[in-house]
Amino acid sequence: MSRREEPLTCQEKFFPLVDSNNRTFRMEIYFHQPKKSQPFITAYKKNFSLTISSSKNFVWQKIFLTDIMYKTFRLRRAEFELIEVVDNPIIAHKLAQLRDKRTPSKIFRELVEEIAMLMTYEVGREFESDETEIETPLATCRVKILHEENFVIVPILRAGLGMASGVLKIFPNASVGPIGLYRDEKTFQPVEYYSKMPPNLDEKILLVTDPMLATGGSASAALKMLKDKGARKILFLCIVAAPQGVEKISSEHPDVPIYTATLDEGLNENCYILPGLGDAGDRIFGF
Repeated sequence: MSRREEPLTCQEKFFPLVDSNNRTFRMEIYFHQPKKSQPFITAYKKNFSLTISSSKNFVWQKIFLTDIMYKTFRLRRAEFELIEVVDNPIIAHKLAQLRDKRTPSKIFRELVEEIAMLMTYEVGREFESDETEIETPLATCRVKILHEENFVIVPILRAGLGMASGVLKIFPNASVGPIGLYRDEKTFQPVEYYSKMPPNLDEKILLVTDPMLATGGSASAALKMLKDKGARKILFLCIVAAPQGVEKISSEHPDVPIYTATLDEGLNENCYILPGLGDAGDRIFGF
């Protein structure tokens, strides 16, 4: 059974209000797990008028919004329940350095690797260990172990390679199965140009890595291709996610949990994440 915490849940109470311009609602929302609700509040506060107060057990929000905004809110709340924002001050500190446009490629690569390593440590709470007996220099004892050979790290080329090295720091005996995609100029559909996976993929735990989850198109295509090859247990790890990408993965692959270091505001007209950190592949490889 998964050791992951229960997803964010909330209770809603509606109070119909009418103003001079449009129909509005006042909605009181009780978010359980305040730490998990905070990234949600931060990511979407620009879309709503929020008054926030908190207590030990819940975060209380009073929201005034139009019908259209309410539908958007419901969609985004649902998508947030399927994403795990890793709350770690060390990761947040390194992410701040990663975002800085002055950070050179060498340091950028190191930061991506370090964040991926720290995220893997946190994601490790998802995995169950087995007990076995070993001998220390003084006595025998019962210990808990993970079977690293059951893990496959799947970097989505090319930027995913930057995270793969960090995951390998935690699971050095895991396999690595990269997958490469390009977008067909006529059909605009993702096409696989390279992949090499270990056998018995249906028995493995796949950790798919890609620093950026923007529109979610390539990530969703990669997940489908892995499932077509027999994969059954997949986790998606990224550093920065946009709501649009989370929505796509959550709708097309609801069985794949998403782990990210931050959930950003959205995409610009060129489908870059805002505020984001630029093109992760270019910054990792220097071009």
